[in-house]
Amino acid sequence: MKHLKKQHSIRAGISRQSTTIDEMFGPSKQHPFTIVEEEDFINFVYSLYPNAEIPSADTIKREIMELYVTNVAKMQTVLQKLQSKISFTTDIWVFTSMKSFMSITVHFIDNKWQIQNIIIDFVQIYGSHTGSNIKNSFVSGVTTDNAFNNNTFIHSLNNWAKEHEISSDEKKIISDVLHISLIWVFKLRELMTKVHASPQRHEKLSYFCKFHEVNDLKPILDVAT
Repeated sequence: MKHLKKQHSIRAGISRQSTTIDEMFGPSKQHPFTIVEEEDFINFVYSLYPNAEIPSADTIKREIMELYVTNVAKMQTVLQKLQSKISFTTDIWVFTSMKSFMSITVHFIDNKWQIQNIIIDFVQIYGSHTGSNIKNSFVSGVTTDNAFNNNTFIHSLNNWAKEHEISSDEKKIISDVLHISLIWVFKLRELMTKVHASPQRHEKLSYFCKFHEVNDLKPILDVAT
């Protein structure tokens, strides 16, 4: 109780009324919305603040969905007025439930010359992490997101191809090269992940670097772009 009184002041909680339960608790800690209806959780909250009004799980879900719709609308407005180029990065990992997920992040410089990084989708990947499967998940995540004017994007892409006189065969070659590159990039990342997880593999990598007279640099999995 001393820790609760010192670190989690009830007054401090009351003074921050603008922070809702769904913003500070639910998704960030991976708890289900229904936890607010569990007896132990309710008793814990009331022990801290007897007059607390605990929302139902349905209310929290509704508020989060409303927050999502509002943020999507804001992102639509920003991207539609954007004058700079847009870049994408993806990150794939396996969750504790052994399900694979991929986040898609858009990067751009806004009209105030500030670098912005926004997650536009979070999709589950079914099946193996092949280049084709990853590509399909990425395309699905981007094209189904209402933040992008897809017709304008395709029209601009076609105009660019015509301006640079890119033939159908050249388009196929470019697509194949990007496809192969993507496969090897993810294979390399998986390899580096395994190296990071094992001191023995790390030592072996250092040995081969010295043997082939290559700089023994410490591999970095993800770099901010």
